[in-house]
Amino acid sequence: EMDFGMFGLGDFSLSSFDYFGGEFQSWCLHPRTRDGKLLPDVVSAAYGGDGVDYSSLCVPDPAKVTLSPSGFEQIAAQRNASRMAAFLTRVVEHFGASISDEESLKTFSGQFASPDSQRSYSDIFAELSGSPAWVRWPSKVSCLADRLSSAGEIGAAIGWACQNMPEFNCSSDIPAACAEDIWALGDYVFSTYYSLQGDAASALEGCYFGGAASLAGPARLEELAARSAPCGTLSTTTFQLSSVGLSAGDGNSTGSGDGGRRLATGRLAEDVVMVGGADGEVEDAAYLATFMALAAALSSCAAMATLRRSKSGGPTKAASTATASAAAVGSSTFEVDGGVAAPAA
Repeated sequence: EMDFGMFGLGDFSLSSFDYFGGEFQSWCLHPRTRDGKLLPDVVSAAYGGDGVDYSSLCVPDPAKVTLSPSGFEQIAAQRNASRMAAFLTRVVEHFGASISDEESLKTFSGQFASPDSQRSYSDIFAELSGSPAWVRWPSKVSCLADRLSSAGEIGAAIGWACQNMPEFNCSSDIPAACAEDIWALGDYVFSTYYSLQGDAASALEGCYFGGAASLAGPARLEELAARSAPCGTLSTTTFQLSSVGLSAGDGNSTGSGDGGRRLATGRLAEDVVMVGGADGEVEDAAYLATFMALAAALSSCAAMATLRRSKSGGPTKAASTATASAAAVGSSTFEVDGGVAAPAA
């Protein structure tokens, strides 16, 4: 592929990933040439396609950078109004709001794109806090799992949230139905976390989780409910314009640094295996739900674990075979029918 592919590796790292304990970079691509012609262009011409916009391949993507000062600077440095508009749209949508006037958005974005612009990240929130007419705000919001994040990011964020909710016990307070879907489980846990601990002064701090969650207004809640019923009653909060602001946490309540949205970049700290009880069973569905979240957090190269759940009076059934990571649960161990989840030897 390196010798015959249409693209070569560029000089910009889109992400890093763990592979058998080593950290590797995921590089951008740039088109290769032959006989003075770009190979992708030759293929596009042969098949009548539109081709590829090479200008955006090896620069930060406004749809993927973090909603943070560093993410903002990466997009602002490009001095491109349309790409800044894409970043600003993400900021607005994170609060469960929507753009009501595209032209006004373009005008505002242009203020950040001019070569001599002195506009900063904080200026975005100063504008939004003034309730501009080009933004449509929701009446109520709920903190939900971002469907554009990876299952691994969702699982890791669930583990973090469960460790940081003293008022809520994930081992007993999660509905059993949530164990069937990592996204539904994330919705339940994140909405609960935001209602209990969400920082009213900054929704980016209370509902972000390194990019794994965002606020959803009534329209999005109805849309998701139409696709599949939530596994439990989701906690909602009355939207307050005061929640549109910055905080010391910089939109990263999981403490995950600058991990990008939609990119699973977390490195596994330690493999965790599930050691069942005498019959290898997990009787408590809430425990199963917790471990479903942990299992989803890991790459397929980690240690494998078998979680079993039995029905009363019925045969034991294999519930899930997956990996689990101490990255999601820290140093915690969980007792399950006399067995524990412990670090692998």
